[in-house]
Amino acid sequence: MSGLRPFDAMFCCSGDSRIALQRLLEHLCTVAGLPSGAWRHRLELVPFGVDTRAFAPALPRATARELLGLPVKGMALVYLGRLTPFDKADLDVLLRACARLSHDSCGQDLQLVLAGDDTLSYSSLLRRRAQTLGIGHALQIVPNVTASTKR
Repeated sequence: MSGLRPFDAMFCCSGDSRIALQRLLEHLCTVAGLPSGAWRHRLELVPFGVDTRAFAPALPRATARELLGLPVKGMALVYLGRLTPFDKADLDVLLRACARLSHDSCGQDLQLVLAGDDTLSYSSLLRRRAQTLGIGHALQIVPNVTASTKR
């Protein structure tokens, strides 16, 4: 970090990642015996963007729910991204949050759809984890979705 200048910045894709990075940098300063804030650069928030035109729904909601095998009513949470323990999202945290919601009276009709690239066959572990958490019945995995299915 010695070559950094006050105008240098690190980019974070979420507020949570910015907080985590700030805590890590503060910890590194403590371990190195440096004063708090010795790192002299900005942590800028630049969230991932979504092209809302490209991902505008291609079908009416009821039709899309029918194709996905979801009930017409009830809450559906959808994750679209890589199904992997290494990239992007911690899906175990999402499963635990859904388990907590589904055990509340407000989450009885909760359905969780995980969709995305499943090259690593992580979906089988996710299914087992959902069963362990008692939400196997509420989980649907749509592996290796096509571009048209994403919409």
